Amino acid sequence: MSDQVLRQYEYKVSKSHGIRVFIFAGLIALFGIYNALYSNKGLSFFNMIELSPNMANYFWWGISVLCLMVATEGLLTIKKSFQDSSLITLYDSQMTTPKSSISNKMLTVRYSELSKIKIQKISKVRQLRIDSSQGKIVIPDVNFVNKADFDDMVNILLQKAPR
Repeated sequence: MSDQVLRQYEYKVSKSHGIRVFIFAGLIALFGIYNALYSNKGLSFFNMIELSPNMANYFWWGISVLCLMVATEGLLTIKKSFQDSSLITLYDSQMTTPKSSISNKMLTVRYSELSKIKIQKISKVRQLRIDSSQGKIVIPDVNFVNKADFDDMVNILLQKAPR
């Protein structure tokens, strides 16, 4: 007995998000590298925390490494946006969805395995966070071609998931 497909939603990573993250984090990383290499001054945060020149150097290298990691995430997002779009498929008793927006791994999760469904709003982006037996699944609304599809999918999941 196979499940009937209820709905399919096109799911594609936004290029603009990846570009903004890459540029913003890249510029901060470059600023941090410049300060780490050429600044021999200490650092003061609101006259509450003062760092010696040596500790300020460590601080700038740490900020640079952190921002380079975020810029790498931006590059991965840009790369993923050029790939074919994925489909989120809702069946009668299960769903198939990408594990995260930059992952190629597809998960098939039965509705009975869903333990928590939560919508979180960060700035203008709404994220559907699903806890299941296979781990956390995060589905942001910005990756939907049609924003109404996100609301439709959330309503169906809320009806199908156990309470």
